[in-house]
Amino acid sequence: MHVGWLKQLGESSRGIAVIDSTFSSTQLDDFSSAGVRGVRINLETGKGRNLDDAAKRLDETAKQIAGRNWVIQIFSVLPVIEGLASRIMDYRTKSSSITLAWQKCGRVAQQGFTCLLSLLEAKKAYTKLSGPYMISQRADYSDITPLPGN
Repeated sequence: MHVGWLKQLGESSRGIAVIDSTFSSTQLDDFSSAGVRGVRINLETGKGRNLDDAAKRLDETAKQIAGRNWVIQIFSVLPVIEGLASRIMDYRTKSSSITLAWQKCGRVAQQGFTCLLSLLEAKKAYTKLSGPYMISQRADYSDITPLPGN
């Protein structure tokens, strides 16, 4: 990954990187100096919905960025988040950003929703407002409402 474009935007610019196990500590330091403040894991591609594979990817990434004041941005469905919750609670990373993939709006009784609220309350995660077209069932997005307590 080349972060020269991020440096060109100035000191107040921030970014999230997509990395794999081949990225060195020196590369991650370069990312940090350029303004990168976290990494993204897409658990909706490949074997992401297999909980063992998802946990392995998350553990490897957390270990790789240990000691940095970065977030791990997780793109996944609620049942997978629920299966990873104890890991997320234990990580020493700043916090995890959870981008919800294909959740149904207006249904708080979904598997994993209570777990998500617990992660938010413990300040171990926050949610990212992204892709309303993936979760809304209405053209005007009127079914997207704030999470309880927000």
